[in-house]
Amino acid sequence: MEFDLSKVKFSYMDKNEGRIIPKEPSENLAEFLGILAGDGHVGHFGKGKNRIVEIAGHLNDDEEFLEYVKDLVKRLFNAKMHLYLYKNINTRYISKNSWAMVSFLESLGFEKKKCLLKIPSWVWQNNKFTSAFIRGLFDTDGSIALKKNHGKYEFYPVISISLKDCNLIKSVASWIRSKGISVYTGKESPFDKRTSKRYFKYSLQINGYKGVRAWMVLIGTSNPKHKEKWERGDLNSRLRDLQSRALPG
Repeated sequence: MEFDLSKVKFSYMDKNEGRIIPKEPSENLAEFLGILAGDGHVGHFGKGKNRIVEIAGHLNDDEEFLEYVKDLVKRLFNAKMHLYLYKNINTRYISKNSWAMVSFLESLGFEKKKCLLKIPSWVWQNNKFTSAFIRGLFDTDGSIALKKNHGKYEFYPVISISLKDCNLIKSVASWIRSKGISVYTGKESPFDKRTSKRYFKYSLQINGYKGVRAWMVLIGTSNPKHKEKWERGDLNSRLRDLQSRALPG
């Protein structure tokens, strides 16, 4: 399929910088939409005169990942994202003021208002696109934990994604289950240190080495902090398996 780009508007800056717009769906675009769905913002500011695309990350932990996102945006739109650091809230942002990017995303039907999302239907109609979208979502609003374990392995890996959008969590969980991976879903109310308030969120979890390994094959991650943690836990488990097989029976 090809996108209808008739409603995409280019500002003088877009034209001057040689902005490009994707003409059809791709894994890169699906992953970018997942990133926006997680820790992104798309909107208008300054009495409607400006259009901004913004993505947030942790001040230290997400430095490498946001460099990856900047490169992804460059490939998709020929746009250079600008970096802003907010040390008082341990946050770094990359953003771009672009009429073309915002009007394009709006023309796709992508929307994020009060943490509730509308995702273009084509994302769910192709397994590669769905996988890439979930990867982007996981890399921004997800985590992988290596919990201390008293059983066979030293660690017990847990992948989780938490959102305020219950329907999106259900859609993601349903797709993952359709691939044979066990998923737990539930409701939680974590404490946000930045605002000193509790917010209701909906979460999904994949528990244990079998499920997390299947996730990494099916979806994977582009976030170095997730990669490093998973490789550490996976290597640890495989070494223990080798050691147990070497023991005399």
